[in-house]
Amino acid sequence: MKGMSLALVIIVVSFFVIRSGVFPSLYEGDTREIAGPALESASKEGHGDAFVANGRTDDAQNIAPKEQEAEGRYSQEPPKTSEHERAYASIFPDAVFASGEALNQVFLSPENRVYRKTLDTLFTGNALSELVPKLADMPKTHLSATREHALIAEVDDMLGNEYFDLEAACAGKICLVTFNYVSDISNDSLVDLANFDKNFSFTAFEDNAEDGVKTLKAIYIETDDPSRLALQ
Repeated sequence: MKGMSLALVIIVVSFFVIRSGVFPSLYEGDTREIAGPALESASKEGHGDAFVANGRTDDAQNIAPKEQEAEGRYSQEPPKTSEHERAYASIFPDAVFASGEALNQVFLSPENRVYRKTLDTLFTGNALSELVPKLADMPKTHLSATREHALIAEVDDMLGNEYFDLEAACAGKICLVTFNYVSDISNDSLVDLANFDKNFSFTAFEDNAEDGVKTLKAIYIETDDPSRLALQ
């Protein structure tokens, strides 16, 4: 009888120790989250848009932010700011859109050289398309209004009804345009859109082989002498 009592006491004490958390991993109800080691995979979109600068081709590069994943939890860290996003924010703060002169200074140095970094930033991802509405909201001068009208007319004359999703705006000396098209017109011919006025011109082309739709992106900077183009 004493042996049975002792065994019963041991069982009760053991159960109390397990439930009290001394050995929590032995209890069926333990639901602690066990996460495995972090797995980091860096994704880089090494492709950029090639752009034609008055007949010369250069490359813009786009580096996507890293994506991180924790095994077991499948959680993702908040997106990191990419190098491109930081560049865009530093080049185009809100103050840039206060006047045409302020906008011009983002594209042109005091020596009238075009800033390469600005071009690279705008020809990466959707940056140029995102900037068009901001130029459209800026106050118009006679020069910018005339250039915007002439640019749109030039696109219409050259492509007729073979383009769509046109976005175009001019402010200060700067004009931006992007549109999709299905025409077989050559890239060389489309570069001539710059002839709506005297411009330093920069044009990028994208071709979607799946549906045959092509995209043009262009930056036009008003100048007295397009032959004097120089990058900085």
